[in-house]
Amino acid sequence: MPLGFPKLLHSEHDWNYYTVEQPGLASRRLYWPRGRIIGGSTSINAMIYHHCSKSDFDEWASRYGCQGWSYDDLAPYFKRMERFTPNPDRPPIDLLHRGNAGEWQTGYSWLSEIGEKGFLPACYDVGIPALEDINTRGGTLGATRFQTFIDSKGQRSSLATAYLTPEVRKRPNLFIACHAHVTKLLFDRLSGDEPIAIGAEFQKQQGGALFQVHARREVILSGGAINTPQLLLLSGIGPKDELEKHGIPIVRENEAVGKNLKDHLVTSTVMCKAKAGTTLDYLGSPLRAVPSLARWMFLGGGPLSNNVGETAAFIRSWEHHPFPGSSSERNPPKDYTSGSIGPDVEIIGAPTGFIHHGEEPPMDGASVFTLVPIILRPQSKGTITLKSRDPLHLCYSH
Repeated sequence: MPLGFPKLLHSEHDWNYYTVEQPGLASRRLYWPRGRIIGGSTSINAMIYHHCSKSDFDEWASRYGCQGWSYDDLAPYFKRMERFTPNPDRPPIDLLHRGNAGEWQTGYSWLSEIGEKGFLPACYDVGIPALEDINTRGGTLGATRFQTFIDSKGQRSSLATAYLTPEVRKRPNLFIACHAHVTKLLFDRLSGDEPIAIGAEFQKQQGGALFQVHARREVILSGGAINTPQLLLLSGIGPKDELEKHGIPIVRENEAVGKNLKDHLVTSTVMCKAKAGTTLDYLGSPLRAVPSLARWMFLGGGPLSNNVGETAAFIRSWEHHPFPGSSSERNPPKDYTSGSIGPDVEIIGAPTGFIHHGEEPPMDGASVFTLVPIILRPQSKGTITLKSRDPLHLCYSH
């Protein structure tokens, strides 16, 4: 049930990561959800499907030298992975930009009244242009309805459901080890100067027996922004000081491992009281939710197929005239965007009270619309370091 995705946060399907205490945030530690489940974070997130701005991808190639990672290079793969299902209740879009034969299902899910008749028109009124399709080479500036990873039956489409179908899981050359934790990578250091990954070591429980698997062709490490550097460090690849600190034999010194950590800073602090019945807060009442539950179970649509983060505005903050006398008028923000079509701020519109990642209901049962501002181009950088040599100990996120 898409609308219930906040229930997956702080659950057994979440790594429940927290940053270390942040001096700039009154020494608070920030919650950082990551999927601890097949499919990773695609199995617990808000199912929003949108590309970065074209200029963001092009910056990788032109500024950082990542050839093959420009928007034009990646666009064919975006289409190849996608199976877009048009929604007759939503305005039509140019299907030239959408894929129709891929495995990962996308579309426009159910949209609330306040999102369609409140948030989007309000954006247009203040000069933010309408953007019918956010996933094109035209960029992401404007106010839009999000496309979602929700299939035609109103259910989440994750990497697991898309690519690990029952037919795929029956393949004789595929084995999925559930409840297994990789402890380190295995390397062949005898065939030359460069260490070559030849397999992985894993265990089923802390202190339990260790198992090894060896690869005939290649080893692919895809553990996410936190677990990937943690495993590299545990395997002896990383900064020399960090490895020596924990007594880990050095396989390959690499100062970049665990560095340059970035993510979008999100807050849900702007909540507006809304007209009763226009938001989704009434679904907090079990009795009032019964018709919507029946509709979702038998027809696969309705309010329960909403992903909470249904609409958004993408803007360039430094181009907008601030209110007279505001601090930004005296100190205009610097342009950190990737180009003229690249935004630096996203404001999501959620048709419910989204407090503490959906853990707390709106106050006094009120109908609430939440604005969720997000910094898209953060300049602060962090690091991933080890707490210990124990692979089951969560690492530090600085």
